[in-house]
Amino acid sequence: MATDSNGGNTTSDDRLSLVFDGGLADNGVLLLPEYAASLEGWRDLFQVLGELYFRSFPELRKLRGSNLLRIEIVAERRGSFETVIGIIIGVAAQGILGNRADAAVVWTFRKLVEWYREVVSSYVRKKSETTDYTEIAAALERMTTERGIPLETGVVAVEEEPLFENPGEVGSPEESTLSADASVDRATVLTERLDQALKQATQPLEQSCERVRVLISKTEVLLEIGPAERGIIASPLTAPPPKRDWRSAKIKFERINRKTGKALFYFEGENDTHAAHYCHIIDPDVRRPHNRYTQAFNDDEPLEVWLRQTHPEKGRLNLQWEVTAKDPGEGMLFSMPPE
Repeated sequence: MATDSNGGNTTSDDRLSLVFDGGLADNGVLLLPEYAASLEGWRDLFQVLGELYFRSFPELRKLRGSNLLRIEIVAERRGSFETVIGIIIGVAAQGILGNRADAAVVWTFRKLVEWYREVVSSYVRKKSETTDYTEIAAALERMTTERGIPLETGVVAVEEEPLFENPGEVGSPEESTLSADASVDRATVLTERLDQALKQATQPLEQSCERVRVLISKTEVLLEIGPAERGIIASPLTAPPPKRDWRSAKIKFERINRKTGKALFYFEGENDTHAAHYCHIIDPDVRRPHNRYTQAFNDDEPLEVWLRQTHPEKGRLNLQWEVTAKDPGEGMLFSMPPE
């Protein structure tokens, strides 16, 4: 039995084996960059999904992820390219859940790894149908909710340790720096993290091997990924095409950067427990002192504006909005047909 530094322990039944077959791997060789990326990808995948799983227990939401579980390499077996991964369940989690009357029903190592299988399989299956990140995120959210592991903001209270960090506000509200992560919901964050982790985890399929298998108890296959699955995983996520028609609406600003015109907002009457929308105020008046946009923000009042969707910024997936309080039909530039 292997024991971790915090006093937790794993047995051979609480370990996963990572097996690389075919190609260079059959000769006991993997290219170092691919192997290193793969270990990092599997670690991130198992860590974030494991934390998400345990956060479904109200007793554990105040604990940091490092106290819930830790992923570590236990050993590498001789004679083949097989890496053993230990999943160390934190003592606090074991003790808290172990005290529940229904502990054996709601929590076992087997249930945890079946959760891993379900999420990865669902993700790859959905991505084989579409690379639109909004559709994949919606499917993930439906699946996790059905499993009793909801992703909405209300799951984690203010005093609880968040799994998906929100960036803090820096400086004055008008000059605060906006991060793309502040404007996306948790399902989208999870989608991006899973996509990146799986790309790394399956990197050896590029040159080092022909198949990657994750085994339970040395023999039972939990996951098996070959060239076809790798092709799906490697394809980039895409954003849906923006709707370029202008429409009027009342919005309330959450934050504004007067220097750049970037802002976060909610539509009037929208539930503010969901993620705010990311936008760019294209009216140059936003840079002037005491303009209508910052005044509405300071007064915490809705502002009637014109807006339309636009493409995400380079390197980001979330759709943005162009916003102006001036009627787009009044100027020649805005009278042009949608792109």
